[in-house]
Amino acid sequence: MVSSRGMGRIFSYSGSLVVTATLSLCRDCQLCCKQSCQLAIREYQNKSKKKLLSIFARMHKALMCGVDLSLVLTLFASSAASAGSGDVTGAGTMWQATTVPATLTPTETISLGSELFCAYQASQRAWCSVYCFSDGVCSMYGEDIPAGKTTSSCKTTSSVCPAPFSLFPGLEDVGCMYEVLSGNSWHVTRDICQKAGGDLIVPSGPEQYARIIGYFKEYLPGGAWWVGIYDNVWLTGRAGVTAEWNAGQPDGGEEHCGSMLSDSTMGDYPCSTPLRAICQIRR
Repeated sequence: MVSSRGMGRIFSYSGSLVVTATLSLCRDCQLCCKQSCQLAIREYQNKSKKKLLSIFARMHKALMCGVDLSLVLTLFASSAASAGSGDVTGAGTMWQATTVPATLTPTETISLGSELFCAYQASQRAWCSVYCFSDGVCSMYGEDIPAGKTTSSCKTTSSVCPAPFSLFPGLEDVGCMYEVLSGNSWHVTRDICQKAGGDLIVPSGPEQYARIIGYFKEYLPGGAWWVGIYDNVWLTGRAGVTAEWNAGQPDGGEEHCGSMLSDSTMGDYPCSTPLRAICQIRR
């Protein structure tokens, strides 16, 4: 963490810089502020620790020009974050990249000189959770659109995963997951997953499945969870493969539903067996 008295606190979050300060718009952004902040941003991007003092010196110069502290912080943090990760911090709000359907009509559009000010204007509207900035036009939307991996010019304040789902460290490619802790039958837990907005988890293949097992093995050795496979067919239509099953499984009979086992791989069980489950929203 880098800090400077009187300048607010700057810290790293999700690959971006976030400024914790009370931010307000300075209507008269003087040229010296823009130049100083642009130089500071370039030096930040050089990743040179020796230049940190120079960065703060340039920010101080901007302040000496009579420019509001909040705007200096916003210009520096937002531009650096945008250049580094596709995220933008404006007026205390973290905006993350998203994709807006072409058929969606913006609630309001205004002409602005930069994405920074678009982010600021969007953050000042309680109804706005998404904006797009392109060719000097800021389009703002009231729809709730989750963030995602994209190079789109659009940003959202909505999290990547809707509650109660979340991204699990090292398993981001799996999508949003949610563990159902109560023991239920396969069909009941699938209904729980679907009501939450997802379905029982389906790995993309044996390699991803092995990583999922490895994660939950550390969390609960000897654990068992319902997953999205029935009669050796995953819910996506993909057939289960030998590498995903314990030796001799599936063995049919009355055991139609697959359970992930953290101390091995997977076994088939009677679907009425009360087990935990893992829900998923595939990205």
